[in-house]
Amino acid sequence: DMQINSVQNAMTQMMTFKAGQANAIYDAVPTTAAQLRDAGYTLKISPGAMYTLAFDSKNSEIFAKAKVRQAIEYAIDKEAICDGPGLGLYKPAYQIVTSDSPDYNQSCPPRKYNPQIAKKLLTEAGYPNGFSFRGFFQDNTWKDGVVAVQSYLEKVGIKMEINYVN
Repeated sequence: DMQINSVQNAMTQMMTFKAGQANAIYDAVPTTAAQLRDAGYTLKISPGAMYTLAFDSKNSEIFAKAKVRQAIEYAIDKEAICDGPGLGLYKPAYQIVTSDSPDYNQSCPPRKYNPQIAKKLLTEAGYPNGFSFRGFFQDNTWKDGVVAVQSYLEKVGIKMEINYVN
């Protein structure tokens, strides 16, 4: 018989697992996963699972502008986030599919971290001093990653208010 228990607290998840009271932890937070990896446990990482930002480009004058969306991508240092708060457990993505997907477009150049380009695009889009917006994230999301994104956006003048929802 297989039994699935929902344990919200990351420390309790790890202790339950290490005590042999669970065979797996699904969607472990990066600190837990890294501690288990470093202790010799095998990690299974789901291919194609992504943390993404989605913008209301239909009802927002700001996000309707392609240059704003491009600026946001240039403003975020994905490699640093994956290596820093991601503890090396994540890989940066530059398309909605991973690079090993048959739908990955090799001819689409990645928009890698470049705050100067981000600021230039914001100016061209009519926001030379940036702008503010409210972001909504699930309460169980990777909070260190969200805060890192917020920090990178702020460096180019974009202020993202973080709201966690259930």
